Amino acid sequence: MLKIFKLSVFKLSLLLTLFFMLLASFLEYSPERIPFLKSLALKVNVDAKFKLRGNRPLSEDIVIVAIDDKSIEKFGRWPWNRTVLAEGLQKMAHANPKTIAFDMVFSEPDPTSKTSDPLFTQTIQTANKNIPVLLGYFFYFSKKDIEELQTNWEEQFHHIFDSKITAKISTVRNPPEQIPTGVGAKSSFEPYAKATRHHGFFDISSDLDGVIRQTHLIGKYQTTLFPSFGLKVAALALNREIVVQFDEYGIENIFFKNETLPVNERGEFWINYAGPAKTFPTFSFADIYSGKISTSHLKDKVILVGVTAKAVGDMRVTPTDSQHPGVEINATIVENLIHKQFLSRPSEFFLYELLFIFLVGILFGVLFKKLKALSSALIALLLLAFYIVADQKLFFEKGILADLFIPGCHLFFIFITTNAFKYFVEEKRSRQIRAAFQHYVSPAVVNEILKKPDQLALGGEKRKLTVLFSDIRGFTTLSETLPAEKLTRLLNMYLTTMTDCVFDHKGMLDKYVGDELMALFGAPLKTEEHALDACLSALDMMERLDFVRHEWAKDNVPKLNIGIGIHTGEMIVGNMGSERIFDYTVIGDSVNLGARLEGTNKVYGTNIIISEAVYTQIQGKLICREMDTIRVRGKQKPILIYEVLGKTASQEQKDLLEQFQRGLALYRQAQWKEAMHVFEQFPYDGPSKTFLTRCQIYAQNPPPSNWDGVFVITEK
Repeated sequence: MLKIFKLSVFKLSLLLTLFFMLLASFLEYSPERIPFLKSLALKVNVDAKFKLRGNRPLSEDIVIVAIDDKSIEKFGRWPWNRTVLAEGLQKMAHANPKTIAFDMVFSEPDPTSKTSDPLFTQTIQTANKNIPVLLGYFFYFSKKDIEELQTNWEEQFHHIFDSKITAKISTVRNPPEQIPTGVGAKSSFEPYAKATRHHGFFDISSDLDGVIRQTHLIGKYQTTLFPSFGLKVAALALNREIVVQFDEYGIENIFFKNETLPVNERGEFWINYAGPAKTFPTFSFADIYSGKISTSHLKDKVILVGVTAKAVGDMRVTPTDSQHPGVEINATIVENLIHKQFLSRPSEFFLYELLFIFLVGILFGVLFKKLKALSSALIALLLLAFYIVADQKLFFEKGILADLFIPGCHLFFIFITTNAFKYFVEEKRSRQIRAAFQHYVSPAVVNEILKKPDQLALGGEKRKLTVLFSDIRGFTTLSETLPAEKLTRLLNMYLTTMTDCVFDHKGMLDKYVGDELMALFGAPLKTEEHALDACLSALDMMERLDFVRHEWAKDNVPKLNIGIGIHTGEMIVGNMGSERIFDYTVIGDSVNLGARLEGTNKVYGTNIIISEAVYTQIQGKLICREMDTIRVRGKQKPILIYEVLGKTASQEQKDLLEQFQRGLALYRQAQWKEAMHVFEQFPYDGPSKTFLTRCQIYAQNPPPSNWDGVFVITEK
């Protein structure tokens, strides 16, 4: 259970991935809960892309007649006498444009003249006979705002119903509250409103950071739907009907010019800005009024009349400009609708983004735990570059707004946190491993363990391993004759030399018990040839034993000899002990058998005895002699044992091995005299002397008729 909750690079990566998937869901469906992050996301996902793209090609069929600084200088402070506007409207209508839309609200009579209102009304009415003239209005969304309106606002608003959309919001089971719902309106002065049937509401709503990126194309008052200013202008210019389709939860589609407009259930439409302010063809109202602009510049054009003079103040913040005239924003909306310059965020893209985040989290959780920081940084940068290129391609070529912010942040944080975790947590773990094993294995093996910590089974597991036991012959007697200080010094010299032999062959020192040494091969680091490593270590011990003998001889210590037993088998390996003190060690019958084999050397006069399980692993790699079939104390199953002689054999050794094998075969056939004749040839060979003695005994006292050739070892 504890292992499940133990933090790792993969688990940390997965946790971060789940967090960012949850964060992405909040930004998609409940952005008001995290306004700061939503603003950052919009700046990355929308604003940055506009700046990177720059200006896009723009058709010249939409023009702006600007009430600019030049016009203010000519006609004086705004608002002007409506007579001026009437004459300007006549000039524009004379050029025969497709439509003329006033990006302003004439909610009050002309404060400068009582005679100008009838003239302006008549001019609108006359122009509207041939050219649609559109006026704007504002919805009010709180009852507090209504208190500031004139008492007759409902009478004025009544004339705007000519521009309503026929669909009824009451047909929807759960009408979405996000659709702008007016409780009142600030519309045109009643005579103006009656002079034309074309009206559209201004949507000046911005995102949480004050930037206008979207617009509502549909608004409602009570149960009636109304088009926005931009949508109505585009519909008039194309002579198209606006059709709104609902499902049971809100707006499903807005059909326009045989096209489905990319809006969400709230009727929001992304504005695809062509560039900063002054991107659209613009003519000064003063020049139109003075006749300086040829009618050819206005013929068949969609004209939006609006204020651009900064002193008047109709300036908005957009992704492309911090001082963007409102009339240009509406011109952009009209241009988007007429020329299908749509931006969209298809609902399925959110699922694609979640899938991308999830796959990146899984991929990096697997890769980052194995890679160095530089390699993981390179992969992260390449993946981020790929995502950015794909994101830009979608935006530039398809007008699709994918989320770059959350996947980018996810990639960044998963790189930083996983590498920080590896540095602080896994480095701590590495120090613990180094401290635990530096006295038991060589530095090279410690480094290998640190490279592959997952192979370290600290909790305990059953594995096939090799154990080695070595012991000094006659050490008990020796210890009784030497002073404690000298004994300790000599023993430390011996054990240091033997331990180096273990370390040099990827072995692990398990423990010292007096003069006995126990070593483990194949753990803690998994190795394929642990049996061979153990045998090579044993041969190395025998070779270096001459050095130890030479050093001990200086203290007048008799020539020492050692016995080594090696066995390969299933063992349980891991941390064992109490809660306070424990060791990394092995237990099991295979360990006990290895210890018994070490003692068997005394029976045969050998130095290195291995089990058949070891021999099958090293056969053909080292020179070995089949020794005997024995049964050790406490075990019923006999085992075949071998002696390890070296890496190569001299001709004399080859002759010995050949003859010994012949003698062993005769021994097993109970041909005692013939066997003795063979063994007598090698009086200097320990095993030959052992079998000679045994044959002599059996010749005098033959074993039972059912004798199977197994020799029972009674000593430990």
